[in-house]
Amino acid sequence: MNFSIGIFQGRLSKTKNGILQRFPKKWENEFFMAKKAGFSFIEYYLEEKFNRKNPFWSIHGRKKINNLIKQNELENYTISFNFLIINSLTDIKTNKILKNAIYNSKELKIKKIILPLENASQLNETNYIKFAKKITSICKYLGKKQYLLLETNVSANLILKLLNYIKNKKVGICYDIGNRSTKKNFRYNEIAKLSKHIYHIHLKDKSKLNKNVLFGNGLVNFRKFFLILRKINYDNNFTIESVRGRSILNVSKKNLLYFKNIIKKSLIRT
Repeated sequence: MNFSIGIFQGRLSKTKNGILQRFPKKWENEFFMAKKAGFSFIEYYLEEKFNRKNPFWSIHGRKKINNLIKQNELENYTISFNFLIINSLTDIKTNKILKNAIYNSKELKIKKIILPLENASQLNETNYIKFAKKITSICKYLGKKQYLLLETNVSANLILKLLNYIKNKKVGICYDIGNRSTKKNFRYNEIAKLSKHIYHIHLKDKSKLNKNVLFGNGLVNFRKFFLILRKINYDNNFTIESVRGRSILNVSKKNLLYFKNIIKKSLIRT
């Protein structure tokens, strides 16, 4: 298995006041930066507030994305539909925009659509059946090689209740090791419990104060994490969501090399 590692859109660009998550003004530059750093893909960021200037939403923009992908020998692989963070999954408006996102993703041949179930779309014991029905209805718009990945910090037991209600192999989870490490319900053995449903992983490190920090300065024991991934025979890919550091390109190269080495030692069987 050759594992691919991508980077979240915006993490290869400077932002005003060091804001962590923002769509880059010079978004085209990130494709060249990604190639220089050695990444396989950019995980596209569909913002919390609908942004018509995001190239993903226009025919011309998507053509430009595909040209940049070819030019820089990258691939289209994932999008994160962060619109859900301030707009409920069950709203009519949200579903209309999500449906359009899926159709546009088909054009770009994107395989995995990540749905963050937090804040306005927070999953809980009361709404999980309602959410399951809504997610099931969305699945009919997916292409043959597309998947919906749910990203959430609720307990593994609640995640399994949701997935068992949906009963669709086109729906899995995006496991965010940084976010889950700051939650009281996190245990490394939950990875084994969720193993067959983990279709993608977000890599980040966080402090006790729930702040994103440079890899190695937070709560996550990455070597232990990757040994567990070996035990469950994880065979999907990764997106880095790290802080930028002082030198964006150098830090991103360092991060990529760090994880390539861990993957080589932990996941690649000889």
